[in-house]
Amino acid sequence: MEAEYKALSDVMKDTMWLLNLCKEINFPLSDKPIILNDNKGAIDLALCEANHNSFKNKHMYIKLHYIHELLQDKTVKLQHVSTQNMISNFLTKA
Repeated sequence: MEAEYKALSDVMKDTMWLLNLCKEINFPLSDKPIILNDNKGAIDLALCEANHNSFKNKHMYIKLHYIHELLQDKTVKLQHVSTQNMISNFLTKA
């Protein structure tokens, strides 16, 4: 679960970088970015209220809080997609 959640945190950071870049060059976006994830556990953890018992490590708690804050502010959307329909798995899974 920690690996999935770290990957989700990395995607959120990259997404925020791209959003800030678009804002900097005055490129308007029509809608908020949608992050697709195939791990229901990571999505459920991101959508629930963050607490210190979710992860034993402080660095994972910080990632949890960061993701939760972005979702709560409606900066990005998080959506479940099945593994079969995941675009990133096109060449890695048959």
